[in-house]
Amino acid sequence: MEETRFRQTLHQGTEILRDEMEKLRIAGENVLAGADAFKLYDTFGFPWELTAEILQENGMKMDKAGFDAEMKAQRERARCARLDKDLLPIVYNTTGIDEEKLTVDEEAKESTIALLYEINNPQPVKTCNDGENVAIILDVAPFHAEGGGQMGDTGILTAPSGVVEVANTKKLPNGITILLGQVVEGFVTVGDKIKAGVNSNRKNDIARNHTATHLLHAALKDVLGSHVNQAGSYVGPDRLRFDFSHFSQVSEEELETIENIVNERILDAIDVDIVETELAKAKEMGATALFGEKYGNSVRVVSVPGFSMELCGGVHVENTSYVGLFKIISEASSGAGIRRIEAVTGHGAVAYVKDLQKILKTAAGSLKCRTGEILPKIEALQAELKSAEQKAGELAGKFAAAQLEEIEGSVSVVKGVRVLVKEVKADNIEDLRSLGDKVRDKVGGVVVLAHIAAEDKVNILAMATKEAVKAGIHCGNIVREAAKLTGGNGGGRPDMAQAGGKDARKVQEALLASLDVIAGQIKQ
Repeated sequence: MEETRFRQTLHQGTEILRDEMEKLRIAGENVLAGADAFKLYDTFGFPWELTAEILQENGMKMDKAGFDAEMKAQRERARCARLDKDLLPIVYNTTGIDEEKLTVDEEAKESTIALLYEINNPQPVKTCNDGENVAIILDVAPFHAEGGGQMGDTGILTAPSGVVEVANTKKLPNGITILLGQVVEGFVTVGDKIKAGVNSNRKNDIARNHTATHLLHAALKDVLGSHVNQAGSYVGPDRLRFDFSHFSQVSEEELETIENIVNERILDAIDVDIVETELAKAKEMGATALFGEKYGNSVRVVSVPGFSMELCGGVHVENTSYVGLFKIISEASSGAGIRRIEAVTGHGAVAYVKDLQKILKTAAGSLKCRTGEILPKIEALQAELKSAEQKAGELAGKFAAAQLEEIEGSVSVVKGVRVLVKEVKADNIEDLRSLGDKVRDKVGGVVVLAHIAAEDKVNILAMATKEAVKAGIHCGNIVREAAKLTGGNGGGRPDMAQAGGKDARKVQEALLASLDVIAGQIKQ
């Protein structure tokens, strides 16, 4: 299905691109506008690399700078759209503060409240009290802001007269770090000296998952090919999600290989190098940049020597061994030409393994065996079930044969057509149909069988041979009239029909009525 969808995308995109190239030829031009190339990518999911390749084969080229500008604008729109609505009133209202004096230092333990807002109030306030939702700008921000798919830090701010519980950390479009939370004790005031307590356990779990995404990205390229590129991510304390470009489902064997590669790099206990350098220098080093991502002149390069090197502003572990176990929990499609892998590490992986152990223990308890014996036990039970089904089938056949002998004596002839109308025993509707087939062939005319499944459920079946149908028999009309008497309804074809009823007490009355219907249908 995924391959079919991707072929459709390629076909549609190629046709549109051909139309655009024809327009360029008519106009005597050879450069596809960045906006047109971006529309192909954004609206139809057509890879920009393929657009550039097709254009080049036809002596044309793509306005890459224009395309990049469109991508940048879209990411900015998306980033603003994701910004919490609670932040919108204060996004552009940071007057009264020297932004150049605001810094980020994730090692800092103390800071000062520079600006304070009560959520939904666009004007800065002097004080916020217990129970109020607040947004806080510190002169030195020890909290890491949400970005690049990574969740923001949480923690506690302790002021002289109050405590703030920080629920998230974000960045405003102007780059200022802002903390969102609630005053949970006393009050806080602009100018307060605060002690910052970042939730370090949570942050460490995020770091494990973030470093794992870099390892995963590199492993995907190794196993699937260099065409793999990141197309989105989520990095939280609980798990990681990684979207990437690939045009088919990743096989179980490939997933196992990818998982093994990542775990091998973890077991290698490689120190993670993080350096800040100029963008041009980082590119010379071979660092992978996310396509369309905004980078300044100074960038941060995160590398696992000999394996991975990416531009990244997120938090990471100091050594790959700190990631712990890496376990892929799912792989699926997230769009045309895009696959998604979800995985867990560290505490998340431990919890995942414990859950699996509980499931295994529960299964073993139900099967009354040890966990290591579950598969042999299941295989033995499947063999027993198959044998029981065979025996049940044999018994059902014998029972049906016995009913056929009994039924044969109940056949009557109505206007030259052999007719059987009878209540029979059956375990379910499928067995009733099977019996109906046999009875019709034996009778050689028309049969109406009723089966009482419960006091409030009756099944009525009618079947007829081709000769009976030619004589005027219509099974659909027969069961419809019979079902009405049992409070039900149904219908079907002339040669076979089925109906359901609700009153088992009326079965015999319904069967007698069907005889009258049959007699009325047969042509003289």
